[in-house]
Amino acid sequence: MVFDLEKFESRLRILLNGFADRIIDANPELLKHVGISSNDAYLLKGYAAFTKSKHGDELVVSFDIWKGDDQYLITSDVCLDDGRYLSEGPTVTISPNLPNQSDFDAWLDEFEVYLRKSEPILLSATAVI
Repeated sequence: MVFDLEKFESRLRILLNGFADRIIDANPELLKHVGISSNDAYLLKGYAAFTKSKHGDELVVSFDIWKGDDQYLITSDVCLDDGRYLSEGPTVTISPNLPNQSDFDAWLDEFEVYLRKSEPILLSATAVI
C-alpha cells in the first residue's frame, strides 16, 4: 500500500493527544502542548510537551521524520528542554523510492508501545521541571 501521509499524521495526532491526556490525568498540575508540523527538511515533526508553568522547564516527547535523498529517518525520544535525554524511542530508516504504509505503521505501533512504557519515566521526571 502506498504511503498516505494524511492518514499517518492523523494517527500520530490521536496517539500524541491521548498520551498527553493520560499524563495530565495522572498529574493535573502539569500544562501540556501538543504539536505536529512539517518543513523542507522534515516530512513531519511532532511533540507533546509538559511544564508546570508557562515559563518553566519542559519535558518533551518528540519524533522527527527527516527526508533525505536516499532515506526517511524516523527518530523519537523523551528529553528535557535543556537537551538531556531521558529515553530514546524507536528509530527506523525507510527507502523513499517506494515508501510503504506498512513500514510507517510498524514504526507507529512501536512508538505507541514506547509512549506507554515512557509514562512512568515521564511522570517521575516531572519532579525536575
